[in-house]
Amino acid sequence: MRKSGLLAFGLSVLCAVNSVWAWGGKEHIQLTRLAIERIVADPQAPQGLKDWLKENTPDLMTLEQERAWFMSAHIGGDQRDDLKGFSYWVIQPDVRAAEDRKQEKANQPQKPVPPLNVAEQYWHFIDMEYLNDEIEKRAYHHDLSTMPDIKKAPRDIKDSRYKESGVLPFAVEASYKELVEHLKDGKLNPPADNPKDEDNALKWGAQLCHYLEDNTQPLHGTQDYKCASYFENRLRAPNVHGQVEYAMNDDEKHDYPKLRADYWAEFARDLKNDKDPIGADDLWFNTLQVSLTNYKTIPLIGLAAMAATKEGGTPDHPQGKTQPFDTEAFFRFKSNVLGYETTYLEVKAHQQAWAVLRCEKLLRKAWEDAQKK
Repeated sequence: MRKSGLLAFGLSVLCAVNSVWAWGGKEHIQLTRLAIERIVADPQAPQGLKDWLKENTPDLMTLEQERAWFMSAHIGGDQRDDLKGFSYWVIQPDVRAAEDRKQEKANQPQKPVPPLNVAEQYWHFIDMEYLNDEIEKRAYHHDLSTMPDIKKAPRDIKDSRYKESGVLPFAVEASYKELVEHLKDGKLNPPADNPKDEDNALKWGAQLCHYLEDNTQPLHGTQDYKCASYFENRLRAPNVHGQVEYAMNDDEKHDYPKLRADYWAEFARDLKNDKDPIGADDLWFNTLQVSLTNYKTIPLIGLAAMAATKEGGTPDHPQGKTQPFDTEAFFRFKSNVLGYETTYLEVKAHQQAWAVLRCEKLLRKAWEDAQKK
């Protein structure tokens, strides 16, 4: 889930608060499970870690079974008490964020979540533009001219900018520390008589995976999280955020089997060949590095959204009556990003494979750190 109170490019128009999944619940479940399956299949992984992961992942699959599940399963965005272990806990951050939205609509205070003592919905994103010192640069631009220098980002959660930008780097760092401490203390799982108890490594491991996955979603790095700036009528812009996250693979009303099949081929290839290029020595800064890299793909998303709705004009001056969103055209749209001609479908496959690799890396590192004296 995420929230943002601004329209892009510094407009002084109030924007309605909106909440969306990131990634979708189905994706969070599968990306986390794939990371676990990679660890369990690795003969070099610590046996204790593998045993703990297997105990809490009763739905382990082969890669071919994962493909079949991806092609056919529907999860949706509601609470699912039939899910167990990691699959249950990894969607709980979004469930809690949905509660924040209800509180907000009812004009009631949101519950601060320890250890950050910030409302849950702010844990999921970091609007990079707010890291700029200059106020006029705290807005998204298609030419990426307002990308911040992350080396200058304030490492103080009390900095007033984080009240608007979100606190994702702090969320990743804090969740990792909590996971390590719970592993050290031997608090691996909830007690049998209280399966929803949160004082355990299972909860924190799944939560860490959730935020690591959110970190690879590019629209969780900008205050223009719906790509509204790419449309002449920004207040009625389509939900590009939803298209990025769930439309292709878990939409309530429409089915895109050919898109899913082509996506999975790219995703499986990336999962096999890619390496996580970002380290894990400083998770706060590493999270900003991941966000910054994915931020550079937002122009492709904006152009794809314009093409999918037949929006006229240019990214800086869109014009025309927006047509119904063509999801197929959106994912097939091709442009240059990070020096390569690529479709958005290929970009999403790469970003989600990256999420799996980071979850795998950080779960293993947490276990190793917990074993140190």
